[in-house]
Amino acid sequence: LSNRSWTFELWIYFLSVPNVTDIRILTQCQSRSTSLCLHFLIRFQKGHFGFFNDGLRGNQVFLSLRWYHLAFVF
Repeated sequence: LSNRSWTFELWIYFLSVPNVTDIRILTQCQSRSTSLCLHFLIRFQKGHFGFFNDGLRGNQVFLSLRWYHLAFVF
């Protein structure tokens, strides 16, 4: 994946959306240091994509009993 653009897509459906810090969707870590830990998650009811200490958060608040299509592009 080096020197290339890529996309991670999924559909997600919540029976309930707890207001917790992180609900992990996918995490891959080479080591727990800045920029070496890729994660896709729901953080405080919004989508989040990042590489450990630097991330992007979506604006959409997820609601229960609805389908959402997520696409993370890098």
